[in-house]
Amino acid sequence: MRVTVRVAELSSSQKTRNVLSVDGFPLSCTNVPNAGLSLLRMQKNALNVEECSLEKMTIFKECQALKEADWRAWQREGYVRLGRIADLSVLQQLRSRIDALMLGEVPTEGIYFQLDSDTGNYSDLKFSDGKWTIPTLAYRKIELLENDPLFRNYIQHPHFQSIAKRIIGEEVSIYRAMFMNKPAGKGTELPYHQDAGLQWQLDRDPVMTVWTALDPATRDNGCIEVIPGSHKLGLLSEFGHTITPEQEERCSKMGSVILEAGMGEVILLHNLLLHRSGINPTDTPRRAFSVCYMDAATRDISGKGRLFPVVFSSQNESSH
Repeated sequence: MRVTVRVAELSSSQKTRNVLSVDGFPLSCTNVPNAGLSLLRMQKNALNVEECSLEKMTIFKECQALKEADWRAWQREGYVRLGRIADLSVLQQLRSRIDALMLGEVPTEGIYFQLDSDTGNYSDLKFSDGKWTIPTLAYRKIELLENDPLFRNYIQHPHFQSIAKRIIGEEVSIYRAMFMNKPAGKGTELPYHQDAGLQWQLDRDPVMTVWTALDPATRDNGCIEVIPGSHKLGLLSEFGHTITPEQEERCSKMGSVILEAGMGEVILLHNLLLHRSGINPTDTPRRAFSVCYMDAATRDISGKGRLFPVVFSSQNESSH
């Protein structure tokens, strides 16, 4: 494979910023010595830059802005497909990192883990202190991934910022950044629900989630199923999350759509859109990365004093 690498150095009074492009995809890396980047290696599908760690690297793929027809679909259906945002090499890094986290091969402090249920029943899930316990690829959920630099870079992709700006505004934080897993031959069935309500313990309901398929998501391995337009029904339960069997029967008459997705495909979801997913009886995992963006003015009302990281700001800064 032939790779074209270009390096440009932009100097300032305080530091030098090195900007690279690899086969047309720009990379940016700060906090690099003035000598610049001396070597770029391609190792399988992962990028390794000498004198610059992956955690400080961001790969931005050129993305077309959503058209007005896309925005109308978002308002009408409650979801819209964004295509593949990241380069394949970035996807491979995210896939490798999540496996390394599950196996305990990289630091797991500050990250929440939940093992999958043995039965596949949502009611049998166990909620512990969230600490990593054993090396296994059978974790169902991993939260607080904004504390992992590699995932943090993806969260702050400029395309997500432009979408969040239109839906939310300039100042944007995240409620959660989580990995969702349907392990091979396992997976927990998740009934129809909405991602909002009192259970979230916020002073307002978020409306925007970006969902990325880290593996191909198919009907066979437990991909998402949605009820288009159900977000316009409003919050069906004050507490939020799951709905009653009567509500499900009534809403199901609206018709559902199976959201199969290729590896790396991104789907923008309204938080009030009813969605569900099944188990994964196949011999390959179905992994995904989900980020809920919200107005940075959103406050915790649980009394626990939770703070939410600001990922986009008119000041071009991110902080807690």
